[in-house]
Amino acid sequence: MGDPLPLRLALPELRYPIGSEPEKTISINQHSIVAYIKTVKEILGNDEFNRIRGTFLGPVIKLGERSLKLSAKIVHAVLTKSIKTVKRHEAWFHFGAQPMRFSIREFHMVTGLKCSGEAREPREETEKFKWDFLKGRTHTVKDVVKQLRNTREDASDERFRLAMLLLIESILLQKSLLDGGTTFTLDYVKIAQDMDVLMTYPWGRTAYNLLLKSLQRAVDKSLDKNNYDLQGFPMAFLIWILESVPLLQYAFSQVVPILSVQPSTPIFLCEKYLQIASPQLIDVLLIEIKDHLKVTCILPPISNDPEADVCMEDEASKDLDDMADLSKRGYKFKIRDWRNMSVDLYGANEQIRRASLLFGNGGMSQASSSYQEESLESKINRISEMVGDNLRIMNDRLCLIEKDRKQIKERVTKLEKLQRVTSYETPNNETDTTPFHETASRQGEANADQADEQLNNEASIILKTDTREPMNEITKETPGSPIAQQNIETPVLTPIQTQQETHELMNEIISPNISDTQPNTRAQ
Repeated sequence: MGDPLPLRLALPELRYPIGSEPEKTISINQHSIVAYIKTVKEILGNDEFNRIRGTFLGPVIKLGERSLKLSAKIVHAVLTKSIKTVKRHEAWFHFGAQPMRFSIREFHMVTGLKCSGEAREPREETEKFKWDFLKGRTHTVKDVVKQLRNTREDASDERFRLAMLLLIESILLQKSLLDGGTTFTLDYVKIAQDMDVLMTYPWGRTAYNLLLKSLQRAVDKSLDKNNYDLQGFPMAFLIWILESVPLLQYAFSQVVPILSVQPSTPIFLCEKYLQIASPQLIDVLLIEIKDHLKVTCILPPISNDPEADVCMEDEASKDLDDMADLSKRGYKFKIRDWRNMSVDLYGANEQIRRASLLFGNGGMSQASSSYQEESLESKINRISEMVGDNLRIMNDRLCLIEKDRKQIKERVTKLEKLQRVTSYETPNNETDTTPFHETASRQGEANADQADEQLNNEASIILKTDTREPMNEITKETPGSPIAQQNIETPVLTPIQTQQETHELMNEIISPNISDTQPNTRAQ
């Protein structure tokens, strides 16, 4: 049957136990400045700006033009529900006890930015522009704005590159707004001067790494403070939260209607959002305790996305993979699972099976689009695998139960033997039990006239018999004896025709004073 399946799935530790998360009134300082979109549009005009809108920055520009604000309370609520993992390049959280993952894949799905590929160095032979801020070693966003304003209108390629550099640095890569804003090295400027490298550079990976480190730093050091900073583009993190928890999206945002026909080009998640509210923390927590809450652990892929499988090499964690798989199959994690730091796999598979039978695929909350559209054959195979897993788990449990039963049986047997030995070796003053059985067994063969003489002889033998060997006397009886091979502690009835006589003899044997003056029924 193969290797036995584990009976429990280990869960990782939570940053804060459920129910003990910080609930302070906080504010988050974000440094991403989408206002520069308007600045660039004013400088370039519609025609030149449409060229920029058609690049990889298009989805982010569309979101920025709607002037959506970061909801600090939603972001903070999820950050306090961090899951500790060995992963360095992704973050795990829980909401309503359900796990969810934020990785470079989810960041790409939100922003549409290029996150894969090699970060090439700019070529030396490319055209060099004599920008004023190149005279120093560093520059700020304001330096780029100034240079863009001073560039000739007919230098469209130069203006295009400056505008792209300005939007990339101001929206995606800002670290601080203090002292004139973030200071950048000239590395990004050199990239902007090489058009080919500028358009193929994995800006999404650079922006994601900056945001992730900022999130991790906030989780480690800042959640108990009144305010903290988030660098990079935290709006991507907020939109990922809303996508992962549909009830939050429904309650606190407005999105464009879902198209019934999938377009030939991918529509990234940030393009959907028209409005995002700023609820209080208590409003977010009330959503978390709703009975019909659903959380998507790993977002389903976007149709026609060339980077649908983008990822970063990271530490392996089978427990996380199994947890995500269990969530995708439809298991609803419970608070006690996290407190016990494990899930009963038999119970989990039973819950998944019942949900599947009751609701079909619709009852499995974590199913992706491709999962819902699977063929009949794959559904049958999946159900067969699930049944096989359940049978293997049940078999493992039955083996453990049988092993426990055998151990208990062996202990009971040892205790019974010990009890018998103790009973046999303990001195017993009531030594009349054995001769009573012997007398009863021989009574049918003895002559009635000789009963008194035989009884006296037996009583004499009893007083001289070693009470430590009663079993030997019993086991010497003939096969026809009604008490042969019986336990000395178990009363044995003689045949009906001798019961009355046996009772009379017993009265004589156990009497404390045996004398000739005491009446004897047999003698009379």
